[in-house]
Amino acid sequence: MNSAITKAKNILSIFPKETFNYCFCYGSGVYKQTGKTGNPMIDMVFVVNNSLDFHENNLAKHSWHYSALKYLGPSTVTKFQEQWGAKIYYNTLIHHNEENVTYKYGVISRDDFVTDLLDWCYLYMSGRLHKPVAVIHDSKDNELVTALRINLFSAIHAALLILPENFSEIEFYQAIANISYLGDFRMWFGEDKNKINNIVLPQIEHFRELYSTVISSLHDFLYIPENNIGRNCQQNISPEARWHHLNNLPRVPQKELVKYVNKLGGLRRDTEEVLQSMSYDPDIGEILRSCLKSTVLKSSLRQSVKGIVTAGIVKSIRYSGRKVYKSIVSMHH
Repeated sequence: MNSAITKAKNILSIFPKETFNYCFCYGSGVYKQTGKTGNPMIDMVFVVNNSLDFHENNLAKHSWHYSALKYLGPSTVTKFQEQWGAKIYYNTLIHHNEENVTYKYGVISRDDFVTDLLDWCYLYMSGRLHKPVAVIHDSKDNELVTALRINLFSAIHAALLILPENFSEIEFYQAIANISYLGDFRMWFGEDKNKINNIVLPQIEHFRELYSTVISSLHDFLYIPENNIGRNCQQNISPEARWHHLNNLPRVPQKELVKYVNKLGGLRRDTEEVLQSMSYDPDIGEILRSCLKSTVLKSSLRQSVKGIVTAGIVKSIRYSGRKVYKSIVSMHH
């Protein structure tokens, strides 16, 4: 087992586990990314059944993980988590002495997590799970497990609408990985501009593993030769195929497409009508990109502002400084 995953499991053991439904770790601290050196932070997410229970117990055990917001009590922390940004609360730059590792962890309620996976309201958690993650506490919750799978299907439907008829396997996974970065204002500064390549290229095997069963069930629409990263992947781009993909997009992108088309034509057409007409539109890829962009821009801005409050000013400056430094280093490679 990857040593970072072992460390993440050991870190997990210090938290009040009775509220956990599903937990995973991700990022360059877990899976290799090009250009990342040193000892990167481990990023973790805890999906909890009851956020208030979690914060009550966790504040009693680890109050030093929290910013000054802790002085307002667990119910304020919970409200701040569930009513602001992308409905996730991060504690960052925590040092675990035994493992000699720095980590951050996000807390999200099970219901908010499932909703984002199914509807792409924020493309925050759903977008994170378009990419490989390491599960450190598996869920026995059937609805959650199904939502995780549907989210992968949704990522493929969206990527295929954006991609041309022929593309390489690398381009396919880049299109998927890029969905949650479209419109992310952090990509304008402070994030590595080669981030998508740095994620996909070293992790191609993990991407294949993550998507293999989903791809095999879409053989009418998509052909990807095994272990071949050349430009010989092919998709069906008929209006019927596009209609299928549009119909299977999550609720929020569908709503954004309807809004876009109705604003353009000044008509009030329903979802089915709009999606039907868009299946014939050669610009569907660009239109969908701009709709996804607006969702990501709103949630990334709100979540970043929220992060300043949940991390506290000093940690926020340190965390942002790390990001900007990594960005400068990548520009000189």
